[in-house]
Amino acid sequence: MFKTHQIRPKRIINIDRETVTRTLIAGGIGVGLLHAETAKDAQARGEVELVCEAQKSVRVLFAHLAGRAQDPVLSAVSSIVSRS
Repeated sequence: MFKTHQIRPKRIINIDRETVTRTLIAGGIGVGLLHAETAKDAQARGEVELVCEAQKSVRVLFAHLAGRAQDPVLSAVSSIVSRS
């Protein structure tokens, strides 16, 4: 998105917990992406201002530790995910 609009933020951080992202946005640290439900809840509580809704889909990859390739649970999950 930044490349498309030729924007170069001073700093980019990756956070794997949406609660942390929400807290940083609400604290004025920066901007971020939130799932729709979380974003609407934060807006209803007056914590954030919603700018726009991204309509683009993203590619998500399912991964696991290589040594667990024979794990029956992972095989089952893999077959379910690949059908989606």
